[in-house]
Amino acid sequence: VQSDVSVTEGNSGTTNATFTVGLYDAADTTVTVDYFTSNADAVAEFEESCKLLESMGRQEEWGRVAERLSFFKPDDAPLARKLAALYLDQDDARRALPKIQVAYKADARHVPTLEMLVRAFRGLGQLPKALPVLKEIARIHGDAGRVRDRIETWKRVLDLAPTDEEARAALRETSERRDEAAKALAAEEELAEVEEIVAEDGDDIMVVEEEEVVFDLKPSVPPAREEIPLPPGPAPA
Repeated sequence: VQSDVSVTEGNSGTTNATFTVGLYDAADTTVTVDYFTSNADAVAEFEESCKLLESMGRQEEWGRVAERLSFFKPDDAPLARKLAALYLDQDDARRALPKIQVAYKADARHVPTLEMLVRAFRGLGQLPKALPVLKEIARIHGDAGRVRDRIETWKRVLDLAPTDEEARAALRETSERRDEAAKALAAEEELAEVEEIVAEDGDDIMVVEEEEVVFDLKPSVPPAREEIPLPPGPAPA
């Protein structure tokens, strides 16, 4: 290669770079050249630029550089999520959706990703598509034992579809379980109170028994009277 070549990439499409290759000596036959490209330097530069722009709070510029970085790292789920969040904050659900799909493929049960998917569908006016995603979020919360989050998510389903039977049934079941749990807790508290009273009464009984034993060992019987000799009286006449 006789000289280095630099080109302006642009924001879309492709840009050709033309290299001039020379030979030390003339050849009488066809000469071929093997070549390859490497993205390592470009990726490192884009990653460094993204960190710098993000630390400076320059979100729009970060987004432009991050888009170029995502071209070299199309399966980077964390990067895709950050770009999706940026586009959603800019009310650009259409640009966010492809990024969310990348993150969804990496982890279909990642709640923050699913929440972004709901936002995107709502932003596009596709509420019927948002409903099954919300239901999946509710089920994930339930599987993880996050009862409060599960209930709130089912309520969001009803906000979008007030007649949804699945959401109504889920909330009804949750209410019944809560009532049963409250009754069980009240019963346990009542039993604990009774046991405490019995234990206190038992202590009193034990004290009384101990006192009775003491009295049994030392009965209150008057001592025997001691015979006192009297002086002799006058002899009888």
